[in-house]
Amino acid sequence: MDSYLNQRERTLTRVAAVLLLLAAGCATEPTLGEPPPEHIINPTQAGFRIDGPEQVSMHFTEQGLTMTAPKGAWAWGWQLTAVGRPTTMVQAVAATPVLSLRAEGTRLEYDRDNVVEWYVDSPSVILQAFEVKTRPPGAGRLVIQGDVSTTMSADVLEADAGVAFSAGYEAGFVYGDAVAVDANEQPIYVEVRLMGSTLQLQLEDSDATYPIRVGVEMASNRQATPQG
Repeated sequence: MDSYLNQRERTLTRVAAVLLLLAAGCATEPTLGEPPPEHIINPTQAGFRIDGPEQVSMHFTEQGLTMTAPKGAWAWGWQLTAVGRPTTMVQAVAATPVLSLRAEGTRLEYDRDNVVEWYVDSPSVILQAFEVKTRPPGAGRLVIQGDVSTTMSADVLEADAGVAFSAGYEAGFVYGDAVAVDANEQPIYVEVRLMGSTLQLQLEDSDATYPIRVGVEMASNRQATPQG
């Protein structure tokens, strides 16, 4: 347990720093902030396409993100559906993806009024991030919720650290190592929950100062440890 907590603390420090740097427009993490040359962002009729880590094809449209492995080995889709509290969820505003050109590199953004959803691609990991601008009303944890569609099986990792998606002998990826920071650069506790096809990020934001930023890594699941 101690080694797990130490690993989580290292991840928190690293990714929280990346979130802060990206928000500030600093260019000190080129491996996360700037897509490598071979990962070209191509406009399509419906949005954008990137051939990302391990030749995984990523399509960004108004319906959200769809990822497809080479030769159709697996597919995975995400669409943000709601943000709020457990009893007062607010439906996510529809948005089309746009390119955001920044000092640290290019990222794809969905501006959904009170929530900005964005993505940064790198050689080995995709960073999905959210900025919630103002505190949603209601009691309980802050919940960022989306629908997942996939051809892969899903295993919840220990301590709600993430979800490992896999397809037989294909590696798939882990959706996890979620971290969050508030406007004062204070860390916020966050869990990843999967309930059927509903994927949630749950944050303990009672003492947080808004806006807050949340980041989730999507990386190879070869070393994932399922619960139990």
